[in-house]
Amino acid sequence: MARILQKDDLEKLPSNLIFYDKFNKGWDRCSHFPSSGEIKDKLKEYADIENYSDNIVKAMCYVSKMEKSDPFYDERCHFLYYWIGDMLSNKLKDDTSFSNLMNTIYTELKKFKVEDNCNIIYPDISKLFFDQRKIIYDYSQNYATIKQDFQDYGKSCSQEYYDYVGNIVRTYNIVHTNCESTTDLYCKELKTMFDKYNHQELSNLNCTLVHVRKPVAGASDQVSSFEQRSPRGPSLREQPPNDHSLQEETASGFVPTSEEKLLPSSDEASPRGSNIFMSSAVPVMGVSLAGFVLHKFTPLSSWVRNSLGRNKSFRRNFDMQTEDFMEYAMQSRRINNGEQMNVGYHSVQYPSHYSGTRS
Repeated sequence: MARILQKDDLEKLPSNLIFYDKFNKGWDRCSHFPSSGEIKDKLKEYADIENYSDNIVKAMCYVSKMEKSDPFYDERCHFLYYWIGDMLSNKLKDDTSFSNLMNTIYTELKKFKVEDNCNIIYPDISKLFFDQRKIIYDYSQNYATIKQDFQDYGKSCSQEYYDYVGNIVRTYNIVHTNCESTTDLYCKELKTMFDKYNHQELSNLNCTLVHVRKPVAGASDQVSSFEQRSPRGPSLREQPPNDHSLQEETASGFVPTSEEKLLPSSDEASPRGSNIFMSSAVPVMGVSLAGFVLHKFTPLSSWVRNSLGRNKSFRRNFDMQTEDFMEYAMQSRRINNGEQMNVGYHSVQYPSHYSGTRS
C-alpha cells in the first residue's frame, strides 16, 4: 500500500533499530560486569566524554552480551565504534583530539573481560574520513531495508527521508569514485561491503520528495491534508494527492505536477469589495432604521398618519420595504460571516547540493 516514507521509517532501519537507538537510551544496566563501574569512573575523568561515559559503558555491555547466533553479531563492534565516534565527532574540533580520545576510550573498554572483545576499527583517522565511512557503513546495512520499503510503499518521501537518502548516495558516489584510482585497505573493504548489490542501483537510489501543506490552524472543517468538505458539498481542496495538494522533487530537482491558482480564503477576501458594500449599505441602513424607529415608537407616527390621511397602503408598503431591507442586511451579514474555504498551496524547495572532499 502506497504511503509517504517519513522519519519513523528511518528510525526502523537496522542501524537505528538494532543498535544506535539502544545505545542512545542506555539499554543495558551492565549488572553482570563487575568492572563496568570502574571503567565508567575512569571515563568520567575526561571532560569531553564525561556526560557520555555511562552510555558508552552500557553500549559495550550490550554488544558483549549478544549471542553468536544473532544475525548482527559480526557487525556489533563496527556499530559500537561508529556510534562512539559519531558522538565525539560532533563535539571535538580537531582531528588530533578525536583520534586520541577514541584510543583512550578503547583502552578502557578492553578491561571488559569478555570473549571477542571489540577493538578500535581505525586507530588513526580524520574526522572527515570517519564521517564518510560511518555513512557508507550504515548504507551497507540499511540498503536492503530501504529498497524493500520502496517496493512495499512506493518512493514518495518526506523532507527528512529525502535528505537522508540524498546524503548517503552522494557520499557513496564520492568514496566509490575515489576508490577507483587507489587500492588502499579501506577501498577493499568498500568492495566487500557492497559486493552483493548492484553498483548502478546503489549510486542512483532516490525517492520522490512530497510537500504536503499542513492543516490550517483553527480550520474547524479541515478533514485531512488532502480533503476538506463543507455542508454544501466538496470544496475546491478535495483533489487527488497527485494533483494539486502535492509537489514533487527527485534527485534531479523540482518537477511541478500542475499549475494551480491560489484562491484567497474568506478571511483574505478582497477588502475593496467589503469596503464598497459597507460604505454604501451603512448609510442606507442607518436612514431606514431611523425611519423605522420613528415610525413605530414615537409620536411622529401619529403625525405621519394624520398628514397622509391614514393612508394604509403607504404604511403597509413602508413596513414591507423596511422588513425586506432588514432581512437583506441580515442575509448579507450571514454570507460575510459564513463558512470559509481554503485552497492548498505548495512551497517550492530545492535540494541542497553536497560539496564533498576527495578522500
